Amino acid sequence: MMSVNIVFAISVIIIILLIGGFFVVKHLANKQREEAIADTVMTVGIELIVTSFGTFDDKLFAFLSHNEVKNNIVQLATGSILLIIGLFLMLHIKNKMYILNINGMFHERRIENHHREVGLNQFQFKEKEIDFVRLFKKGVDSEVANDIIEEIQQKINSYKLESRDKKRGYTGVAPIPFVMMAGKYFERERMDEYFEYNKLEQTYYQLEKKPIGKKFPKLKPHVQDPFALIDASTCNEIVVAVSLTATISDQQLSQFNCPCIHLTVPSPKDNLIVYKEQLREYVQTTYELLNSSDQNLPKIEAIHFIISGQSCFAFEIGKLIDDNRMKAVINYQYSAQSSTKYPWGIKINGEQKGTFITN
Repeated sequence: MMSVNIVFAISVIIIILLIGGFFVVKHLANKQREEAIADTVMTVGIELIVTSFGTFDDKLFAFLSHNEVKNNIVQLATGSILLIIGLFLMLHIKNKMYILNINGMFHERRIENHHREVGLNQFQFKEKEIDFVRLFKKGVDSEVANDIIEEIQQKINSYKLESRDKKRGYTGVAPIPFVMMAGKYFERERMDEYFEYNKLEQTYYQLEKKPIGKKFPKLKPHVQDPFALIDASTCNEIVVAVSLTATISDQQLSQFNCPCIHLTVPSPKDNLIVYKEQLREYVQTTYELLNSSDQNLPKIEAIHFIISGQSCFAFEIGKLIDDNRMKAVINYQYSAQSSTKYPWGIKINGEQKGTFITN
């Protein structure tokens, strides 16, 4: 009888350890180290609690001898404390925001250095940084661009796994084509919050929900029907220029020998986007125009996509650039000091996505 109950007790312990071990391995495989630590603490706590009460034989012998069961109170208390700590850690981790920071220009641009400005304490978020400043400062060519894109893809995939069941945030200060590629690798995934950097005030701000009655500038084509001015029978490429933070002029686009469609707000300015609804509407307006190009221009093969806008806009529109339904979308980087204002770009979609393009 005693051996049977010892086997039973050992079996219960093994089951507890196996279940706990399963969740530890699962979270480690998903690169969720903090969850794995919480799983380990809870598993040890439960094991200590279960074994602190002794076996069935202990209880039977105590009953027959009219003695009280001698439970291990210290072990029970220790197990209970560990279980509570594990539950607290898991609850804290579940409520923590995972902020993706794409940093391609300045090493010091981190939310952790500005968390008070956006109402966060240092325990409320975890910042996952894609930092390619060192690579970018070498000068962008095909090899450097490929290295940066490879790093972006790897870290975006890691971020998706690690933050899968967490609240997510985004911020970034990086060349627009690389931000769009990050968005492309993040397609079909949600992003909950957005943080933008105000370079004049050197502070971060968080996009908020638009208050009732508040309005924001509308993003519209420069003419009512921009496709009506284009010869659809011969046009195989167009430029789509989105002016949010600064006006993109036809003179700046003179390197492109094809029709140009402008999307613009009445008065472009830095940090124009302050509301989540504003971001969604701008992205939707731009996506609808890009998507309708194929329908209005049956011979189109490429869209040269120019953005003067904030990082959150480039990231979100990148998520919507489809591989199958859209023709090749090439996004370009602006250079004020270059005679060719958009000297290089990256193909965002299709079989050749990530390809470096020079002009």
